Amino acid sequence: SLTDVIAAMAWQDDFSALVEQVRAEQADIFARAQITGDQQAALSFTADAPASVRDLAAAFEAEHGVTVVIDTDGGVSEQVIEVAVPTVHMALLSHPDVVDATTSFEAATNQVVSNVVLAESVAADLLSELQGVAADQLTQTSGVPDDVIAVVRESAGPLGSDDD
Repeated sequence: SLTDVIAAMAWQDDFSALVEQVRAEQADIFARAQITGDQQAALSFTADAPASVRDLAAAFEAEHGVTVVIDTDGGVSEQVIEVAVPTVHMALLSHPDVVDATTSFEAATNQVVSNVVLAESVAADLLSELQGVAADQLTQTSGVPDDVIAVVRESAGPLGSDDD
């Protein structure tokens, strides 16, 4: 019944509240949260999660009957991503031969990925130049681990279409 479905999924709202609490308390090491299955979720950190987080997860599991996996190899913290992505994005957009760009972080590959729409009649090596601009921005951004790389790809545009 609909009531059963609602009851089975209600824990997800409470998990969002748990995530917000953990994010606020552990911003420097919190990487991401995911609902990974019907009764499963995960919290990822860039370092060992403190006992307070493990206690919160255990209490959540007990209250909701949900498994919360704590991953301590989460890659890059949200705090670093929130600085790195817009820094790279704005550097690329400020280039006179870039008409538009989208930039995001791909956690699975540790990449800041930018799709750029280039102006007409640009130099053949412009993409390599932009790749260098993006890489320099990451290097200069405090807290970005060395294993995070920038990837710049050309898009036929307009952005938001199937070709970016």
